[in-house]
Amino acid sequence: MATPIGGRIDFSKLSVVISQFGGDSRDVERHLDILGIKTLSVSEDYDRICHSIDRDKPDLLLCAMHPGQKEAHTLIRGIRHQDIGANPFPVILSIANPMTPADSAQAINTGLDSLLLAPFDRDSFVRRVNDLAFNRKKFVAAPGYIGPTRRVSTRTETGAGEEFDVPNPVHAAGTGMSRDEMWRQINAASRSLSTRKLSNDITAIRRLIYEIMPDYEACTITERFHQRVAELHDVITMIRRRAQKLVNRDLVSMCELANNVLGEIRERPTPPNLKHLRAMPKLISGFQMALVAMPERRAERHDLHKPVTDLTIPC
Repeated sequence: MATPIGGRIDFSKLSVVISQFGGDSRDVERHLDILGIKTLSVSEDYDRICHSIDRDKPDLLLCAMHPGQKEAHTLIRGIRHQDIGANPFPVILSIANPMTPADSAQAINTGLDSLLLAPFDRDSFVRRVNDLAFNRKKFVAAPGYIGPTRRVSTRTETGAGEEFDVPNPVHAAGTGMSRDEMWRQINAASRSLSTRKLSNDITAIRRLIYEIMPDYEACTITERFHQRVAELHDVITMIRRRAQKLVNRDLVSMCELANNVLGEIRERPTPPNLKHLRAMPKLISGFQMALVAMPERRAERHDLHKPVTDLTIPC
């Protein structure tokens, strides 16, 4: 969608960080200068970039990277999964040399807003940034992915749940919203994202356990069985990391219990242990009860009754 008539972003108000994992940032800096962006934080070192994100709280993150650049992927995914910085919703534009379809998919799967491949001219860059300021996509929160929905393409996310609006700091800061108000809304949306992600992860646990149980009981230990067990382990690991950050002992305890059961199943899948077969449905109930009891979940339900000014622009 085109920028609305009369719509204008004052880019000089933005906080911008450039993570320089590949290529030459000088052309990008010149393009930013055309937009009126003067104050930049540029770094090539991963730890310094993370520090800059904590310190400068960027509204816009430009990530220059090589195809398949693992540090860049880790950075973007860490921001979206609330492991890096206080804001999981900066607008993230990645810039790279031409990629293979596999490398492109790998980059997009980190949760970035847009991928701009070289060569591109000044006008293309300016149009892309402006489009992100006004036409940000809704997000989804799947077990392995948080970021803009890709459902208009062939990409799908199992367990992603419903799409939801997220703050757009580029539009908010660029149109004059106060930083205090913008961060109030970012903090509220961050809490909502955390409980939404946990809810979708626990839904994934339910699905995976009920896929694993029949094969485990019947001693049908195939490659698919091992893949499902590994996927379940990954989901539990993500929940544990988030629960530790939230200091939620109930969820941490459930993860420890689930990992004990899962570890024994992985080590000795046959014959089936009747104790584990009885325990697995109880694990589902335990995770669901821990989620419902979360203070963040109760606060979120309370906040649904409060009027909130959205930071997004409807398409």
